[in-house]
Amino acid sequence: MTRSRLPTFIGFDSEGFENIYSSYKEPIVKRIGFCSAAFALTFIFVLIINTVEAIRPFQESAYTWFERSGALIGACAVFVEFKLKLIDDIVSQASTRFKPDVYATFGKYCRYKNYLHRTALFYGIIGALIWSYGSPFLVLVKNIYSSFDS
Repeated sequence: MTRSRLPTFIGFDSEGFENIYSSYKEPIVKRIGFCSAAFALTFIFVLIINTVEAIRPFQESAYTWFERSGALIGACAVFVEFKLKLIDDIVSQASTRFKPDVYATFGKYCRYKNYLHRTALFYGIIGALIWSYGSPFLVLVKNIYSSFDS
């Protein structure tokens, strides 16, 4: 009867540590950067499309286009959540591969991931509210603004 081998955890002093560590770290860093860029680009696109009338399609009013941008914001939040799930999987695999002192270095990436989860939740809520109540909100703002002009 042969005994099953216990897993060998990788430490800072292990052979090939840098290659193995970077194979876990690089995908996390890339996905965090991608998610941050997705949030920023979505925000910039929504801001531009709602303020520059020349870009907006002729048959679309500002009200309907504002509502559609809410759907885009919500879709961005869902997409980023899927990407963040991949980071969770990588970190989970790293927990079974590295010694605790090495695994602790992944803590800062977990903090960034948690910030992005909160941002995705915020984007999802704001996107749903804009998508649902975008036109009434713009009408309310227009009425309030016009009451100051009178």
